[in-house]
Amino acid sequence: MRRRPSPRPPWPLLHEDGEDGEDGEDGEDGEDGEDGGVKQRGWIALAAIALGLALTTGLWFVWSGGAGPPGAVERGRDGVGPAGAPGLQRRLGSSASPGPSGTPTEVGGVVSDPDSGPLSEGGIELWCPGASTPAERLSLNLEGVFAGPACGGGGETCARLVHPLYRQTSPWSLVPGRAMNLEAAGARRVGGIVYGGRGQPLANARVSLRVLAGGSPGGAGSVGTSDLDGRFDLAVPALRPCDSCDSADAGDLGSCLEAGRGESGISAILRVQAAEHGPLLRSLSLEPGAPALDLSIDLPQPGPVLRGTVLDADGGPFRTRARVLARSLDDPEQSHAARVDAQGRFRFDALGSGRYELRAIRDGLEVARTEAEAGDEIELRSELRPSVSELEIAIVDARGLPGAGRRVDGGPFRGAITDIDGRVVAPDLVPGVYTLRIERQDCEPQQVEIEAGPPPGGDRAERGGRTVILKGCSVFD
Repeated sequence: MRRRPSPRPPWPLLHEDGEDGEDGEDGEDGEDGEDGGVKQRGWIALAAIALGLALTTGLWFVWSGGAGPPGAVERGRDGVGPAGAPGLQRRLGSSASPGPSGTPTEVGGVVSDPDSGPLSEGGIELWCPGASTPAERLSLNLEGVFAGPACGGGGETCARLVHPLYRQTSPWSLVPGRAMNLEAAGARRVGGIVYGGRGQPLANARVSLRVLAGGSPGGAGSVGTSDLDGRFDLAVPALRPCDSCDSADAGDLGSCLEAGRGESGISAILRVQAAEHGPLLRSLSLEPGAPALDLSIDLPQPGPVLRGTVLDADGGPFRTRARVLARSLDDPEQSHAARVDAQGRFRFDALGSGRYELRAIRDGLEVARTEAEAGDEIELRSELRPSVSELEIAIVDARGLPGAGRRVDGGPFRGAITDIDGRVVAPDLVPGVYTLRIERQDCEPQQVEIEAGPPPGGDRAERGGRTVILKGCSVFD
């Protein structure tokens, strides 16, 4: 009795030993009849799959502008080529300007180190030919990706790396609408261990490296802090390669390194400071191609404590928001800061030898200045007094609606947030002009100057105020 054939699936059921199962009578059709047709259909299906894969690869290649499949890196001139970043390429490719030309208006890329992969910190400056300032400053995301506006008129856009640990090895030129792969290399390093007075590793020591320019420490620098084991690691600042956006004399002025000109030796000053220890300066000479320096730094004992009091014009202490800055007159790069307590007192316990300039600062304004040296006890008396009892800032948008939730910094404000009425208040101000920065997430920060002072002929203002109108960012944006 013949079996009733089962419905045929949309693909051939291939079994071991060449048996096709339900395609023949009782599974015994061999190589003839329907079995041959089944095998033919199997080959057709495989060919169709291969054709589909080829078409998919071709469509990807066209869609990505020839960038290749995800993860591929194709190098172009100057070490720059299309980047394997499909999402970025899609964004750049869709940035075409309106009109028949449809010219892309954005540039972008992926910055990576061939040995360690994408750079997850730092930023990129976009420059246009002949410009004196960058057109845009962008941050790298966790995948080392950035994107921004291209220079207008179809002109070239140059990218320059800003990173504490890596440097460019070649000029970077970006093509509008095309994601580029930009390769960076690790900078030369200076590291070591900071030891305290008893030979123990010292944590939280401030270590700075300043390159000498023309014999003085006016060049680029880097700053770091020693870890719990006293170890620090700093990148040595280096000139970037000159690119097509530089002026003709940029290389002669020493702002970039011209092609074909090798790096020269670098002279630098290493400065180390830590609480309850004296400061230390060391001159360094770094030759091109030399290995990283590994230093041992022993900080000296500090000089005697310098202490004092900051008083206003009435002889009373500045109780809040005041600090004193000390800068060495022998080494202007060496500076220290001390907070002023509620009784107006301050102290420095990590000064070196020599004289220091002392400046009392309150709310960003200098209220007194003098000179002293370690071991002195002084009185910094100001000719000013906090004669404005209260300053209120009211923030509104262009339509007059209160700007709640704005952050205000500068002057007497440190991270103050406006209330539901768009207001922030600070007490006891010295008369003067204060620069404030006002910002809100997703809005451009704005900087304003506020003048606070007593009324004409008066000694004290019970209240000062100012309404600030913010432009270009509505309350409802």
